[in-house]
This record gives sequence, C-alpha cells and structure tokens, in this order.
Amino acid sequence: MAKVLTIAAVAAAGVLAGCIPSGSPFSNPFGTGAPRVAAQPVQPQPQPQASTGGGRPTMLINAAPKRVQDTIIARAQRRGTTILGANNTGVTLEAPLASSSPVVEQQCGPHREGRTQRIYLETLPNGAGTQVSEDRFIVDGGSSSCQLQLTASDMDGANRSLADLKQQSEAPRTASSAARRPADPSGSLEPVNPGRPVVPLR
Repeated sequence: MAKVLTIAAVAAAGVLAGCIPSGSPFSNPFGTGAPRVAAQPVQPQPQPQASTGGGRPTMLINAAPKRVQDTIIARAQRRGTTILGANNTGVTLEAPLASSSPVVEQQCGPHREGRTQRIYLETLPNGAGTQVSEDRFIVDGGSSSCQLQLTASDMDGANRSLADLKQQSEAPRTASSAARRPADPSGSLEPVNPGRPVVPLR
C-alpha cells in the first residue's frame, strides 16, 4: 500500500513539475482505463478527377517555323482537311462535324447543322526550333466559336499527333517533298477565331 502511494505521489509531482507529458500513462495514475491516445487527423478522401484536363498540348520541334508549317499543311492536304489560313504565328485547319459527342455538347451546346471543328496550331520561334501549341474550337454558323477544354484522352491524342509532327518536321526532306502553301491574296491570312476543331492531325 505504501509503495502504491509513493508511485502516485511521484507521478503527481512529475506532472506538476512538467517532467511527465500529459499524454503519458502516468498522467492519470488513478485511472482504471487504458492510457490516453492522441486523436489521429482525418485523412481527406480522394476526389473524383475532372472530366477535362484543361491543358494546352505543346511541343518543341527542332525545325524552323516555316518548315513546321509546311509539314502541317502537307499532312492536312493528304487527309483532305481544309486549310483556312497560315501566317507567321500559326496554321488554322477546319473540317465538318457530322455529329457532336456528349462532351462537346456539354461544353458547346447541342449539335447544329453545319457545325465544324477547328484546330489552330500556333508555331512560335523558340531558339533554333519551333514551339507548337494546339487549341481546339467548335464553330457554328461560320462565326460563333466555342473553345474546347480537352479531356485527358484528347490530351493524349493531341500529344501523339504533335510527336508525329515533330518526327516528320525534323526528318531529312527532299526538294520534291516540300509542301506548297495555299494561295493567300492578302499576304497575311489571319486565323478565323484562332483555334482548332477536334480533328487530330495524325
């Protein structure tokens, strides 16, 4: 009995003197339950990923801007994609959109007759190379445009397309393989509502 009272007295003195942490089993020597355990912080639950990536596909190509633009135009011509224009900063392509996916309709409204999809490939000098970035637009009525926020799948496709463009632009080229630009009477055809459709350049 004397030994128990001695232990209790020592523990009480230790708490008062600040020598024993309040979380120690001895902080409550007369308690009959288990020692106190500090509450663990609640870990936040992972949130669902957004349906759109919101990014802008971009790639550095080790070729001059004109060569990159010529490659873009040649690829579009092979696929029958309309080339709306090209200037010192980029190339605008367009193709008809027969129907709209749920993602497109969610962002740009229900499908309309005559809807087109437009891709604007920006080609800016970057050192000895060219930085190419892609934007996509949905166009209704020839003028009203809606910029698309790319989904993760769209981003993957766009990055693969830019990687192909990089490979083709950097490859050795013969004189006969150089692409011819479409005639531009104004000498500087500005992109119409800078942007591009959901047309992958593969």
